[in-house]
This record gives sequence, C-alpha cells and structure tokens, in this order.
Amino acid sequence: PIPFATVSVPGVSLGVMTDENGKYRIQTERRITEIKFSVIGYNAVTRVVKPGRTQTIDVELSPATQALQEVGIKPEKYKKKNNPARELI
Repeated sequence: PIPFATVSVPGVSLGVMTDENGKYRIQTERRITEIKFSVIGYNAVTRVVKPGRTQTIDVELSPATQALQEVGIKPEKYKKKNNPARELI
C-alpha cells in the first residue's frame, strides 16, 4: 500500500487521496471511464473503469528512477577555513 497517493479522474477536477493504509474511495454521478493513480517518486498508472458500477481497483506503482548526467562540486565556494565540510570537498 502507498499512503497519501492521489487518485484522480483525468480531464476532470475530481480526485481523492489514499489514506495511511493506501485505501481510497471515489463516488461520482459523472460517467467516468478511467482513473489515474500517482504519487511523487513513482510512475503514474491509469486504469479503465466500468461506468455505473461499484468496483475495487488495486494497482501497483513502480518506482520512478532518474539518473543524473553529471554532478560537479566547486570547492572555491567554501573558503571559510573553520568549516569542517571543506576538508571533505
């Protein structure tokens, strides 16, 4: 379970957040055909729903990974000699 994920209807301003146990419930009179699950750090997932029916939809979100191209450290910004981090840089 992923707590506090967003469960929304694409194209409509309708959505809820999962609780601390990853549970959610959406009720609407609108005729929706899909819902989207998203949370920071994971790839979003969209699932098709059957309009007019009560359904249980469980999803598994995969972690989003991003690789950094390059990390540069410039020691000239740390000119204070009494800074202990200076020796690490």
